[in-house]
Amino acid sequence: MTTENDLAALLRRQDGVLSREQALECGMTPAMIKHRLTRHLWTLLWPCVYLSAAHGLGPRVRIRAASLWLGGGATLIGAGAAWWLRLLDEPPEVLRFAVPPDRRVRSRPGVRVVRRRLPGRRSSVDGVPVLSRADAVVDAAAELGLRRGAARRSWTGRCSRAG
Repeated sequence: MTTENDLAALLRRQDGVLSREQALECGMTPAMIKHRLTRHLWTLLWPCVYLSAAHGLGPRVRIRAASLWLGGGATLIGAGAAWWLRLLDEPPEVLRFAVPPDRRVRSRPGVRVVRRRLPGRRSSVDGVPVLSRADAVVDAAAELGLRRGAARRSWTGRCSRAG
């Protein structure tokens, strides 16, 4: 596979979003990355996270870009996790991510960082670390308020703690 093929496959898998580290792993040089940014083929979304001009900015892009920016150990929680798991119809305006307590990263507009450990309560869904299904329901209900959360969509089926 060539660099361009690797890159195209990655962009397809990740809704047009990639990190600088991923671009370098695909064989791009820092000069190639700078060239794509200068020519507006890519847009800088977060520090070292880019969006291809061939893709639009939607909720999946917002979540994926924030996840890549926050890096390993970050987990999508709350209403954002419920939406990613298709339990809510609409994504929240502000995404919440849990990061390990020792991480030094601040919240930014549209992304709230919460420091807490989530041992064994997360999985990867479509390449994004996300709270387990059962925990996402409880966390979203707490975030949205029980009545407001239930009004947004009827919860169907039963959720066990195991997800």
